[in-house]
Amino acid sequence: MIPCQHLLNLVESMPILIRNMIKEQACEASKRPSSMIMEHRKGSISLSQPNSLNDPASLPPTLTIDKYESGRAEAIGTLCKIFCAKKTGEEILPVYLARFYMALQQCLKITESKECDETLASILLHSGDLFRLDLDGINVLLPGFIAALEIVLPDKDLKLKTQSMAFNRTELRRSAINILLSIMVLPLHYQSLPIRDLSSETNEKMFTFIQLKSRLMNILMNALQVETDAQNTHMLLGGLLLCVQDAVTFEETDLGGGGSGSGATHLHNSGGAQHQHQHHEANLLSSGCSERSASLVSTGTASLGAQTTATMGAGSGSIRDTASAHDYPSLTISDDMSFEFGQELEGVTTYDNAHALFVRATYLVCHRLISSWKTDLNVSLAALELLSGLARLHIRETDTLVKIYEASQNLTIISSDALECKRAVKWICDYICYQCSRPPPAHSKDLHSTIVAAFQCTAAWLMQHPYLLQDKDCLQTVLEVVELGISGTKSQSKSGDIPKFKDEKELKPASMRVRDAAENLLTIILEQVGYFPSECGPESISSLLDELALMKHCNSMVPAAAASTEQAIAKFKYFVTENSTILALLEEPLGNDQDPQPTVTLLIRGPFGRHAWTMQLRHLPRSKSGIKYHAVNPGRPIPMNDISQRPECEQKNFPDGVDKVQPCVADYSIPTIEQIREQYGSASIRELELILENQSIHEKLAWAEADNSVDSLSHSQECVPPLVCQEFHAARLFLSHFGFLTFETRNPHNPAESLGTPPQRPLIVLDTKSTAFAADLDRLDKLSARTHDTVYVFYVKTGQTSAQQIIGNMVEEPSLTYDPHFAGMLQTLGWPVLVADHSGWTGFAHNSWSLKGTPEEQHQQQQQLQLKSNVPSELNYNGSQRVLYWADVSSEIAFVVPTTWNLRYNSDISDGASIANSDQIGSSNVWARCESDTGTGPAKSKPRNLSLELETATGTGAGTGRTQKEPVPPTRRKGNVTKPTLLAQAPAKIFLVWLESYEDYLNFPLEDLLAYTRTGEELHSLQQPRAADCHVIFVHSLLSGLLRVKLQGPPGRMSFATPLVDGMVLSRRVVGNLVRQTALNISRRRRLDNDNYQPPHVRRRLKVQDIVQKYKMDLSEAELLAHLFQRAI
Repeated sequence: MIPCQHLLNLVESMPILIRNMIKEQACEASKRPSSMIMEHRKGSISLSQPNSLNDPASLPPTLTIDKYESGRAEAIGTLCKIFCAKKTGEEILPVYLARFYMALQQCLKITESKECDETLASILLHSGDLFRLDLDGINVLLPGFIAALEIVLPDKDLKLKTQSMAFNRTELRRSAINILLSIMVLPLHYQSLPIRDLSSETNEKMFTFIQLKSRLMNILMNALQVETDAQNTHMLLGGLLLCVQDAVTFEETDLGGGGSGSGATHLHNSGGAQHQHQHHEANLLSSGCSERSASLVSTGTASLGAQTTATMGAGSGSIRDTASAHDYPSLTISDDMSFEFGQELEGVTTYDNAHALFVRATYLVCHRLISSWKTDLNVSLAALELLSGLARLHIRETDTLVKIYEASQNLTIISSDALECKRAVKWICDYICYQCSRPPPAHSKDLHSTIVAAFQCTAAWLMQHPYLLQDKDCLQTVLEVVELGISGTKSQSKSGDIPKFKDEKELKPASMRVRDAAENLLTIILEQVGYFPSECGPESISSLLDELALMKHCNSMVPAAAASTEQAIAKFKYFVTENSTILALLEEPLGNDQDPQPTVTLLIRGPFGRHAWTMQLRHLPRSKSGIKYHAVNPGRPIPMNDISQRPECEQKNFPDGVDKVQPCVADYSIPTIEQIREQYGSASIRELELILENQSIHEKLAWAEADNSVDSLSHSQECVPPLVCQEFHAARLFLSHFGFLTFETRNPHNPAESLGTPPQRPLIVLDTKSTAFAADLDRLDKLSARTHDTVYVFYVKTGQTSAQQIIGNMVEEPSLTYDPHFAGMLQTLGWPVLVADHSGWTGFAHNSWSLKGTPEEQHQQQQQLQLKSNVPSELNYNGSQRVLYWADVSSEIAFVVPTTWNLRYNSDISDGASIANSDQIGSSNVWARCESDTGTGPAKSKPRNLSLELETATGTGAGTGRTQKEPVPPTRRKGNVTKPTLLAQAPAKIFLVWLESYEDYLNFPLEDLLAYTRTGEELHSLQQPRAADCHVIFVHSLLSGLLRVKLQGPPGRMSFATPLVDGMVLSRRVVGNLVRQTALNISRRRRLDNDNYQPPHVRRRLKVQDIVQKYKMDLSEAELLAHLFQRAI
């Protein structure tokens, strides 16, 4: 029961007559049992209080409705404030609720003119929390509130009863949207539960919750079309993703995916005999019908502002087998659809299911993003976040056909989900092109943030729908946008233009952030689309092999288990190419002694991770090499010693008839032996004859000696194969075959074809003898190629206000009880992983992204930690043994439930001794991207307005010597790089708090709990995290089974992200997914708003450049060649 003093304090602003009546009723509430009489004759409620304002006889004849409208509005608004002040667990007598509901029911009646009066506006302005407070029987007002929302939200120009009404229309719409967000999930939550109309004496106007779903969807869609306020649009976008996500999850879980499939089969088999005619006012954007949904005809208004209607039908009764990697849906429009099938599509009467909502949301948001929202930062980011969320939804009706009718163009389009996905990607690419093509004065940080977010959204669509890249048009569209982001222009501005090659273009991207985002999308297209997750699992996009793991498979490391990282690195040769990629080459075969081949094993460390490859030089492919016999003595046939007799024959130098030919002068040109004897004398001829005779004697002696030797045919020995060659210079073969050594095709004496100075060469040799080289490689491997975030989960019991009490909730004690839905929510946030064998982000910097030990060592560590733990297994995610983990191709997120262990761990590492790699965090050395770096040369030229001017780098640092037409890599800022700056930003702290009592969020000890939420990154941050910078997502479980959300965060333009909105009411089916998406979007917005933030691949590239500067060997051309022939230790 509400205290009387509380009522008296809240009604000070009411008119005197109403205030006195409420005061009298409140004071006498304890003396009388009831002030209403329930008449069961007709099932209605009648007021028995005499002299009530609803009694016309009690009103003076001069007092008309228009004269006390303001007082009535003030009174009902104050009543809404009173009941919205209800606290968790507070009881209100049914007498107050009944009178309040009857008053609201009367005031919510809509006139035939569909105008908004002052009373209706007052109710909407002050009733934002009514459906979030567990008020008994509040849902009887749901039809009345929906009718009021249909008056306020769908129309751009609100119809007012009197123009003298003084209120802010934007605030009115915002309050209406708050009410809408609190009732969106009710139809699928209660489904066929009936709602009784209090104003009706019969059951003729009884509704079910599911019948209101179409009306709510239409209100949401139409409100999103006409909304102009940025904050209101942001809220509506969050509600839209909630609706689609809830519908998809509902059909997958509660219906088992059979609702849509059965509808498709029913439509296919019935031949149109079971179809009903559709009402002219019914919602037309719906999908394949079922027997259950066909009976639930909605009475909503036309969707999409009467501009676009559609009817959904099934193309076939079967569902496409998504397991087949080559079974891609068609992206073309079917031209052979029969007229009868089109009639069947038009005759289907259904409600909005997940498939229909997906199509409507995709079309509407993409259209508005291009037409109206592209100039607003927050709305654009919210729309792109919604599109990214839609991309991750998997709807089974991939073969369902959609019929969209454009009334303005008299155009009917039949398409499928695959074509809708293709259109969405095309719209996003068009959005990027438009933003990049805006004039230079419009280019700003906000504009570039929207472009970066659009590239991330495109990556999400391609990752979730890899078949889109099988379409030629879609692939060309995406690659053109990537080219635009990297270079600033397209090779073909128009379809008929001659393409401009890369070396002919002047590279001027919109900004370095845009170029980095485009490079990341290109890498995802080439490496990850269709291949993620890899064999390593989603926890890593890099290979889990390093030098030590590879050397354990080589015979040269004895014993392999005792080898150190430095010893393993000594077996490799290290080169750097493109000033951003480190090549580690191992020339030893891995366990292939029986069939050795020239083998090289590569570890490629680049901006986007570490990858391992093994290559062999084979003369034939493996399929044609055949089976080789490796016996010691394969045997051979006995040789034949019989020497055949050679027949004696006279050698003829000329044909037989040569003597009959008449000689000519030419025949006498060669002198005879007699003529030579006469010319040179007989002594020369005798000397020549002696030489020939001696030669003949020596040949005969040689033949005789050969016949008597052991190597002759008569004394032949068995052939012994040579020893297997174990020494191969495979590194130089690899470098030569891949074009890194082009000595044969160049002229060393030509300066234009020379390799240049060592820093400018395409191949740089690294000196691995330094003791710090292994540590630097380990720091590089600890730099993840993906973003990483951490969410800390807390459970707050009723009345708890101290950090010790909240942390103590995670201790295993029989007396402690938890909301059973809390553990269920944890399991939907991510999947449990063991820290001992996890190679991704663990929530702590010291043990993330590292290769773990043997399974035996992991098992021993797990047993030791399990003995020390006293936390329930379903809640033990504090990071000591397990964490909840989720990852996609570009993000990692860990969910940690802190306990007292976290405070002890944080105190142990507070001295910073356990984490020495400052480069892992990227804050101890401040890196910056330079438009141009001229070193000691002339000053830099003036850059383009609000953009980056890419010029030639002629300094002595990394990346110098490039021409103007090549991309300029990020380079280290000259000067004092260790000077602290205000640009460094502490990692975002995101808390997820489960509240048993909603009001406890006011006393949540955020500052005290920061000590339990350290990751190790704070040690190297120039700015420590503060409570004012933390984002908190409060979740409160209602008695209805739904969840209420409260968001708290730092003030700012980009503080709050979608899909969660402050005050939203969720279903337990979708809470984990939406919380995770919101946490990721909050972190992404924080990075977009940070001027000094660098993407992960940029940080890795800069670390590679740092390694090059420290360990490069300035070898001449001859020394470089000699180094290739040297064996590793």
